[in-house]
Amino acid sequence: MTNFFRWCTIFLILLATTTAQAESLTGLYNEAEVLEKDGFYSEAAEAYEKVLKAQAKGEEAHLARLKLSSLYLRLFRLQEGVEKAREVAEQDPENFDAFFHLANAYAVMKRYPEAAEAFGKTAQIRPDEGLGLMGQALAMFADNKLDAAVELVLKAKDLFKKKRNIPWHRNARIMVNQMNNFEKYPDSFAHLWLENNFKLIAETYQKAIFNH
Repeated sequence: MTNFFRWCTIFLILLATTTAQAESLTGLYNEAEVLEKDGFYSEAAEAYEKVLKAQAKGEEAHLARLKLSSLYLRLFRLQEGVEKAREVAEQDPENFDAFFHLANAYAVMKRYPEAAEAFGKTAQIRPDEGLGLMGQALAMFADNKLDAAVELVLKAKDLFKKKRNIPWHRNARIMVNQMNNFEKYPDSFAHLWLENNFKLIAETYQKAIFNH
């Protein structure tokens, strides 16, 4: 009987400790989300870092790393943004969000071949999602692969049509025409166009796909 009570006591202590840790993690995560939503990106990054230091596991840890990746890009800590997304991709090679974050980071850094590869991986993981194809097309266009880029945009356009995604179906149609006519414009215009479109893809992903 004495042993029984001893084991019950140990179990209750462990249960209380686990519950306290879970509540602490939840509190840290909620704090980070509020700070991020309010635009305090540096403070939000610190809060997500605390989530990881508190030994978050599984999906919670993946999500914290991806949130950090996005925040690091906002804070122009670009290599750290790449590293956090890569950590998740290495641990979970079929994680769509990890490769989308990785692709967004490479696009900001103008590492276009790597961005094309990462966007392409998102299309492999979710072949019915056209946004990754649009990103891959932009990266290939930036790498002077016009024909392949146009082919990808047309494929994405068909996916948007099937999903009745009218805004992005229209964007894809316009993009094909622009890609085919860029020789009429100075290089500076093409660079600005690429930057704006990569930004639009990243913002659309964050608002409509990530963590939804």
